[in-house]
Amino acid sequence: MGQSVRQVARRQALEAQAKRRRERAEVERRCSALGVDVVVALTERDAAVERYERAAGVALGALMNSEGLTIADACEWAGDLTVAEAKRLRRLAIEGGERDG
Repeated sequence: MGQSVRQVARRQALEAQAKRRRERAEVERRCSALGVDVVVALTERDAAVERYERAAGVALGALMNSEGLTIADACEWAGDLTVAEAKRLRRLAIEGGERDG
């Protein structure tokens, strides 16, 4: 036995520490990837909501412009939508250039 007890113990401790570091790095890598997945999904959700809200604003504009309805009347045709919400949706549509889809 060429190694002292101290050297064996030191090697065992360093191997155990290295193993723990690898395990922690793997957990951190998984958490990082999942965190990115969360942010991507939420960003995609927000983009979809914005797209559909703009489409609603375009349809409200058609009710008012093509059909000559007031914003209050358009709100009633849209299922009792509030005027404030209709104005917000119209603003989104106008900012988006009145494009649909």
